[in-house]
Amino acid sequence: MRSLLARRSRELGRPLSAIARDAGLSRAHLYELASGSAQDPSARTLVRLAHALQVSPLLLFRYFAEIAAPSLTRANWVATNRAVGLIDSSDVAAFNADTTMPDHAVVLPGEAFRKVWEIQNLGQRPWRGRRLARVDGDYVVARR
Repeated sequence: MRSLLARRSRELGRPLSAIARDAGLSRAHLYELASGSAQDPSARTLVRLAHALQVSPLLLFRYFAEIAAPSLTRANWVATNRAVGLIDSSDVAAFNADTTMPDHAVVLPGEAFRKVWEIQNLGQRPWRGRRLARVDGDYVVARR
């Protein structure tokens, strides 16, 4: 959160005190949010801060939900992220994690970035001649 605030402050050309004022927050409370020491900020606070930062409120909601959420074991994580093949039920893929940058990260126009996902083959079929492709907003492992 600290890096997001610093980056947006620089991009907007506004000091953090001005961003705090626009969000209706004290500067001290903004620094508590940035450091993670503020406990459970209200949805209204996050919406006002997102508006002041000119980012989607979802970005801030997800950030604070991840901090407050109980940690998941790999077994819990994989079980909710499976894709079973349409033709062959022994072809099973699982999304495990974003390894480089979280969803909804702010990327500037023209900025180069690398997004890496960890995907696991839970099925009985080896993956050969495949690639990851986006289909209707979802990423799927597809044959070439």
